[in-house]
Amino acid sequence: MNKRKDVLAKVTGRAVYANDIELPQMVYAKVVRSTVPNGIIRSIDCKEASRMPGVIRIITAEDIPGIPSLPRERPVLCLGRVRYIGDGVALVAAESLSAAEDAAERVRVEYEELPALLDATKALEPDAPQVHETGNRIARYITRRGDAEKALVEAPHVISRSYTTPRVQHVCIETEAAVASYDPATGETLVRCPVNSPFPIRKVVAETLGCPLTDVRVVLTTIGASFGGKNYDIAMASARAALVSRLLGRPCKVVLNREESIIEGTKRHPLFADYKVGFDEEGRLLAMKIRLTLDGGAYTSKTFPVTSRMAIEASGPYRVPAIDTEAVSVYTNQVYSDALRGFGSPQVDFCSEMLIDEIAGYLGKDPIEVRKLNMLENGKPSAFGQIMEDVTLPECLEALEDVVDFPARRERIRQYNEMHKRSKKGLGISLLHRGESFGAAGQGIDTASGMVSI
Repeated sequence: MNKRKDVLAKVTGRAVYANDIELPQMVYAKVVRSTVPNGIIRSIDCKEASRMPGVIRIITAEDIPGIPSLPRERPVLCLGRVRYIGDGVALVAAESLSAAEDAAERVRVEYEELPALLDATKALEPDAPQVHETGNRIARYITRRGDAEKALVEAPHVISRSYTTPRVQHVCIETEAAVASYDPATGETLVRCPVNSPFPIRKVVAETLGCPLTDVRVVLTTIGASFGGKNYDIAMASARAALVSRLLGRPCKVVLNREESIIEGTKRHPLFADYKVGFDEEGRLLAMKIRLTLDGGAYTSKTFPVTSRMAIEASGPYRVPAIDTEAVSVYTNQVYSDALRGFGSPQVDFCSEMLIDEIAGYLGKDPIEVRKLNMLENGKPSAFGQIMEDVTLPECLEALEDVVDFPARRERIRQYNEMHKRSKKGLGISLLHRGESFGAAGQGIDTASGMVSI
């Protein structure tokens, strides 16, 4: 049996996290954040903050030797324009964390506030405020099979339902943190940070510093949970720490408190979904028309593969002869959305499973039996036409039924609910499916390659 290598150090307190690192002559940096959701930066007044004890320097996007960000990517520091409450506007470098925090509160930023787009469902309306000059649409993916409109007209039963899922935060016990040190003798910047994917960190740091990738080295510290957030969130902390270290010639630590992590950290895409489904007297699915709108927030990141996956998985692990799915992701002046445990699957899983339950309720049938009637099987096409292989849903459900006596369990729940007014119990079951990797909508089509140098 394989054992996790980090467990003993963690449970005995010997694990070294990024925030545990202390280096000689280390400085601390805090971010001055936007207080408006959309606006032009007219001025940044640093005079009062600069005079505070312990403050070494206040840094803005103008001081960045490389680029603050690529178009539509989350900026290390905003250059002239902010797009959500929490955007980084300036960095305060100080001898202590408390000095940096106090000074950051005294940096005065004047904005020309612009109309803000806060409702994703209105993002594509003609008069909607434009979050980026290229428009508010990030991505659009369509899955069609058969004639859904015709099948819906001919279906014995049709229901329409709307579902929403909220913005969700990772809330790792360890907040985002990074320590960077610049070596003027070699030109190398060393970044120590908790991350499960070091290459995006290296890329963003190199872009910020305006240096080759070979001048940036990333060393992984102990990770206090990730869930997808310890990627581009850590890239921001790492790039800011590296920027301060390069400009001051001293090591720099950036660590977010819980409030800052919630303000800036990656969120799951909120989803606004409309489902129209046709089915027969037994509950057999005949057609679905699905419209999905994803709130991508102010910047792009991995919204493309999240949108793609939702378009593919929106109908759940069921056979649907005729389907018409459109998934559209949009910019808003909200906090940035990215991958979070499932790449869009959890949102549409909720929708498809609620829909099956509602079909069963509409017909007065057992929701488990309706699932059995429709679930994917070996050799059968999925909703988007892929012939499925190695499908284990029937075996999984059979094994579950061997363990759980559903009729007896439901009777016990009914009796409990009759006897208790202040608390109630329920019984739920869900069937899920999801693909692995990014797919063709990711950062390149999924491939494997190797290079041997002798």
